[in-house]
Amino acid sequence: MNKKELDVILISLIGKGKKVKDKAKGYQKTKYKFPDDKGTVSEETAFFGKELFKYLKENLKLNIKQWIIFGTSTSCWSEMIELAGMDIDNELENLYYKVFEEEDNEDGVSKFTLKEWEGAIGKYLGESSIHFIDVDPTKYSSFINALIELIPADKEYKIVFDLTHGYRHMPFVISFSLVYIANFKKIKEIDVYYGAFEMAPNNEVKPVLKIDFINELYSLSTAYNIYEKLGYFPLFLENIGIKDSDNVYFKLEMNRSLKRNLQKLIEELKEKEKNFEPYLKEPIRKIREDLMSLTNLKYLDERMVERAIFYFEKKQYLKSLILLYEAMIILAGRFYKISDYLNYEEREKIRHKAKSEIWGEAPWAFFNNEEEGELFNRLEYIRNAAVHGSNPNNNQAYLEDNEKFQNLFFQCINLYNKLKKRVD
Repeated sequence: MNKKELDVILISLIGKGKKVKDKAKGYQKTKYKFPDDKGTVSEETAFFGKELFKYLKENLKLNIKQWIIFGTSTSCWSEMIELAGMDIDNELENLYYKVFEEEDNEDGVSKFTLKEWEGAIGKYLGESSIHFIDVDPTKYSSFINALIELIPADKEYKIVFDLTHGYRHMPFVISFSLVYIANFKKIKEIDVYYGAFEMAPNNEVKPVLKIDFINELYSLSTAYNIYEKLGYFPLFLENIGIKDSDNVYFKLEMNRSLKRNLQKLIEELKEKEKNFEPYLKEPIRKIREDLMSLTNLKYLDERMVERAIFYFEKKQYLKSLILLYEAMIILAGRFYKISDYLNYEEREKIRHKAKSEIWGEAPWAFFNNEEEGELFNRLEYIRNAAVHGSNPNNNQAYLEDNEKFQNLFFQCINLYNKLKKRVD
């Protein structure tokens, strides 16, 4: 999806503000300079979020579907009057004064008044909906609960997070909340803005920081997490500038021969590792080493076992089980000098030869003894039962007890290594 097509959810914080001396109403105002080629300067405002909203819509032409503003009952909600511009009637003005006066109450603006104020201001935002969220700043779950309720799950969204105002801990709570929510909401990217009031003297225009690095870290973290869980590396590689690795991954998953492809990819990763900063080197090194472990393996069964262990460590037990069993069959094919193990009929011949030893119809050859044959039998039963969902006779416990399955897996890895020494 093109980035311009993403609908935007703007998240802002609103604090108490700083009352201007010798004035009956109003908070300290300033102008902000946005980080673009034109050097766009905002109107004077006490609430940076209002100017950011205008900038995103008018300058960047973004489609803001929702504007979620977190504050407390004593935040300067009255400053939202600026969104109405000059179009203020008596009803809105009276409501404004009511909000302004309640901000100074011990309990702050009542929930009823704030809801009324939200509806009145929302009329000036066109198609964008606005939500005033009054939170207890020490009830941390209230932030994430509101976001879960308000962020739709129907399509991909771009989040723009304005962390300028509010208590200092609030942006941290919201940031980690967004990372968590991204697991089940379609948050495609996150842009972060900060109106840096303290980075210029009082009488100067304040700079606006667009902290792209946060979005980079979010994308990298998401992509690497997918690799850690699933072994899927193309998304992370794309984030560091390596394109078109999807087909390499596909071939790897399909157990195709791809040594040259892997070596090329490893060389690209080496170059990236040399030139990138430390925060990128560690994940690149890990992926590169994982891929390198496959290039030094001559036979398909060796690569399958390597991948079986790889997926086992990622808790993908079915994949690891299938790969290990198939590796045993291919290894047996090498022992029996049946090279066309990719052919179904030939694979059945391999399996029948191995089983004949176990059944006592042929002398021990590939296997050394009954114990090894029984272990292979057990692996086959468990594999078939897991793939087809059937009951594996008296081996049911291996499918219902994680510890028993893990013990079986490593016993079979040891068996493979023993058999491999005989074959090689």
